[in-house]
Amino acid sequence: MGANDIDPSVYVRPPVLDVASAIALATALLAAAPKDLSDSERRAAKRLRKDSGSLQDAWAKADAAAPVADRRKVDTRVDNAWAILLDRAAAYASLPVATYPRADRARAIVTAIAPDRAWLKLPYAAEWAESDKRLKRIDADGLAPELDALAGPEFLAEVRAAHAEYGLALGIKSPIARPAEVSLADPLRAVALSVVRYARAVVGGLDEDDAASVDRTRAALAPIDDHRDGPWRRASGGAVPDAPPAPAAPTPDP
Repeated sequence: MGANDIDPSVYVRPPVLDVASAIALATALLAAAPKDLSDSERRAAKRLRKDSGSLQDAWAKADAAAPVADRRKVDTRVDNAWAILLDRAAAYASLPVATYPRADRARAIVTAIAPDRAWLKLPYAAEWAESDKRLKRIDADGLAPELDALAGPEFLAEVRAAHAEYGLALGIKSPIARPAEVSLADPLRAVALSVVRYARAVVGGLDEDDAASVDRTRAALAPIDDHRDGPWRRASGGAVPDAPPAPAAPTPDP
């Protein structure tokens, strides 16, 4: 095979694609499509455009899906909120009682609410229950005004807000709103197959003895060549090419 010949077998194997490269390749192929498409090429191009659009829609839906709350992040917020509130009250309790009579009351409140803090290291649900028990005690015993006076109103408010978020994140107060799963595997596979169908249609019209036909085919399928060669060309500049992204497209039926 000469240097300028086209190897049709190169275009009947689906390229390795991720979502972004699949959309980019489909767009480039459609932009490079010859003006004089045959009926089979036109049908294949129409299918490629449709499948690429479906993949873009699915990708957009996947990006728009609301993420499930990060329970570890919310747990850290609860830990910090309680620790800061108790530290503030404990700091007041450490003042000399003879000079600051409320220091004795601060010590009593801290002892009543949290004589230790081991519960802040419990598993999520158990920690939420311990936190809830302490907040209920604060409200039942009317300790909120005193805590606000000792520590500042912002600190108990933060504990309440963090506790409420914790309950939502754990699905304790209400069911967790989980986003509908959007699968990109099927629309990605469809684009990969459509790329091959389109390439087959273009190669099917190739007349290897006609220079114009060879040029037409090469120009129409150049985006596939660029996609296949791109990582290795970048590697020649010193970068290591990325591993093939998953999922890989399956081999189309003959």
